[in-house]
Amino acid sequence: MTFPADSARFTEILEATLHDLVLTGERLSNDNETKAFDLLEERFRAAGAEVERETVPLFVSTVPHAHLEVNGETLRAQGNAMTAPVTTGTGGGHRLRVTGRPVLWTDDAKAPEEPSIAVVTGLANLGILRRAERLGFMGVLFVTGERIHRMIVSDVWGSPVPGVEDRYISIPNASIDNETAKRLGDGPVTLEIETESRWLASPVLTATLPGAESDKYALLTGHIDSWGAGAIDNASGLAASTAILDELAKTPHPYGLKVVVWSGHSHGRYAGSTAWCDRYASELARRAFLHVNLDCLGMAGATLCGFAPAMPSTEGLARRALALPEGESPRFTRFNRSCDQSFLALGIPSVFSNVSLVPPDPKLAVAGLAGGYGDRWHSDDDTEEGIDRTFLLRDALAGLRAVSEALDKGPEALSPAAEWRDFSSRTLKAVHDAMKKLSATREGMLYCRADVWGTYIDLLIETEMRLQSLTDDEAQAFLRGLVAVSYTSDDAGRYDPAGIDAVTPFEREVKALLGEETFSHARATALLRSLNSLERKVARLLP
Repeated sequence: MTFPADSARFTEILEATLHDLVLTGERLSNDNETKAFDLLEERFRAAGAEVERETVPLFVSTVPHAHLEVNGETLRAQGNAMTAPVTTGTGGGHRLRVTGRPVLWTDDAKAPEEPSIAVVTGLANLGILRRAERLGFMGVLFVTGERIHRMIVSDVWGSPVPGVEDRYISIPNASIDNETAKRLGDGPVTLEIETESRWLASPVLTATLPGAESDKYALLTGHIDSWGAGAIDNASGLAASTAILDELAKTPHPYGLKVVVWSGHSHGRYAGSTAWCDRYASELARRAFLHVNLDCLGMAGATLCGFAPAMPSTEGLARRALALPEGESPRFTRFNRSCDQSFLALGIPSVFSNVSLVPPDPKLAVAGLAGGYGDRWHSDDDTEEGIDRTFLLRDALAGLRAVSEALDKGPEALSPAAEWRDFSSRTLKAVHDAMKKLSATREGMLYCRADVWGTYIDLLIETEMRLQSLTDDEAQAFLRGLVAVSYTSDDAGRYDPAGIDAVTPFEREVKALLGEETFSHARATALLRSLNSLERKVARLLP
């Protein structure tokens, strides 16, 4: 039997959905996005799934207008999401106009002596924006190569909560291409930014295939919003999810599936997935056993198949799903805080976002796009021309195999033991590195006397021995607890800053300790408290 059972139908749905989504145009909580939701709802119902459309509250921020003027000449520029000025009220448009001399940004940039606008080579970067703001620059222009590439410049995960307001930047900024950069000259440069920041009720679309034998289910997710027409990011992932749903709806499976589509990824920093997670956290914690995210598939030139995010517990599933030719090995990467990974604090194991990558290209390195998603990603040129149909089918089939196996085997498709080995070895190395650093100074030796160092090592050994005797249900509960501990900072870990490594606070404290040249009692105290917290969390993993 071939897989899928009807390859022609699978391919037809995949390509037609991609094409029709791209035709809706840029989707940023606008009429185009509504049309795209309507389209997917129709396709999901045609597949025979149970479909629900609801709304969740999101905070989003876009830049509908960016005006760049040099010596009376208007040049092309585009604003980045979550940029100046951002408010967390009910919304509305805001304009801010600044003028200054263009100054090339350097790593050792100093405070300008006259009104200046920094000109930075590369994608919009939050760290640079914060530093430029502190130094007193009037604004920032990012030169992103042959094409203008827009970014979201915020590390606030999801919609804001009280206390995070100061993490939003307030300095006007925009992205420009190489041609525009050449025409800046000595200026003066005037940059005008209009932002649209608002709370809104945003759709979430859920298609459900109930399990024949269990109420547990896998999640298959993707975002509908886009920069430009968003063929790569993320009509490709939604088209694959639609074809997968259609294929798997034909026959019952022991475990269920929920295909979930939201907005607020590109202009809300994963606000849609976070809001949906907040709404259904209790149910998800009980019943969802796997999260498969499909984002940016089938890029032209994506010859690096198998360069995909996976957890140790999901690597086996991913290897089988990729079905690589003999002799080829996948190059899995550890998840960080990105790609709608809003379910980590609930302990839901995850696999994929991208399935393949474009090889590094020195021509793109100047724009911070040294490979990965290709030169059309996050640009107005993210059209169907940037999709390779053969690669799209290859990546979609990998998603199909992963989800199909999950629906047949359920949690048994995952490996709690592999997740534990990774966690144990990582944190044990952190313990050894920390004690070596502390023991090098007299002050540090005071902290080495804490009994938690030995207690934690003993706990790792005891846990390893007891793993073999866990029942299937106990092993599943253990894995869920371990994922929550290993990938988030605390019980509200989905609010960790976006972009950081998804590791324990103890590992972060060790990294900070190793990076300091002189001993700090404050750092050592924070380290010890983090290890005490980690020890208590690990002790609760076993029944």
